[in-house]
Amino acid sequence: MAQSLLPEVDWRGGHEYECEPYKALINTQLAKQVLQWFPRHRWRP
Repeated sequence: MAQSLLPEVDWRGGHEYECEPYKALINTQLAKQVLQWFPRHRWRP
């Protein structure tokens, strides 16, 4: 999806996105751990 929206940007996703094609492009793990933040909405059911 990222490559279709921004074809001029080199894709460096690699193998982890082949296994999990819907994985988020942004890692929020640190915000979850440090700030105890959790997203209110999900984009997938």
